[in-house]
This record gives sequence, structure tokens and C-alpha cells, in this order.
Amino acid sequence: MTSITIGTNITDIGSAAFEHCYSLTNVTLPDNLVIIPVHAFYLCTALKTVTIPKGVTNVGGAAFYGCSGLTRVYFKGDAPNPDYGNAFSFATTCQERKVGTRPLATLQPLCGIRRSLRPTTSLGS
Repeated sequence: MTSITIGTNITDIGSAAFEHCYSLTNVTLPDNLVIIPVHAFYLCTALKTVTIPKGVTNVGGAAFYGCSGLTRVYFKGDAPNPDYGNAFSFATTCQERKVGTRPLATLQPLCGIRRSLRPTTSLGS
């Protein structure tokens, strides 16, 4: 499996749902998704770009841990509150982080995302 589109009626994907999907390069998350749980995309090493939907309020610990191919992360709304500080740990190639259409310079590096860096207002649609 290299690409997946999660249905629009899904608000929560299961923990470790795509863990170790090494060939997954593209995932489309629905706008009404609320939670990206623990280990959701753990070690999806081929994943390149992720757009976090506006409705996501929580990114679980190690949700994108070890996604070494991840180069871009976009947040359609506020950067969600991660359960732990390691939601994007070891996503070492991440080069671009944006909230809405503006770069999110405060998340440098994204792999060290912390609650204190979460924006307080929505910047995008």
C-alpha cells in the first residue's frame, strides 16, 4: 500500500493503524478527523507530506515517530496539542512546517514539537 484516503465519516483512526507501513508515501486525512492517536503512522518511513486537518485537536505520542522521509507538515488550523513531546520525533528530514498558509517558524525542528509552541489562534482554513 503506497497511498490511502481515509473516509470522510471517520473522526478517529485506531492506535497504530498504519504502524510499520513502510511503503506508505501519501495519506489523505478527512477534515472531520479529531484525533491522530498514538503510533498512528509510527515508522512510516516513506511518508513524505502530511496535512493535519483543521478539526484535529490531539496528536498522540509518537504518532509520526520515525517517519524519516517526512519533509513537509501542514496544519489547516491550529497546530494540535500533542499528547507527548515526541509526536514527530525522528522525522529528521522535515524541512517545511506551516499553519494555514504561513510558515510555522516556532516549530523548529518539528520533530521536537512541544505544547508550549502551539499557536493560540487559527491561521488557516
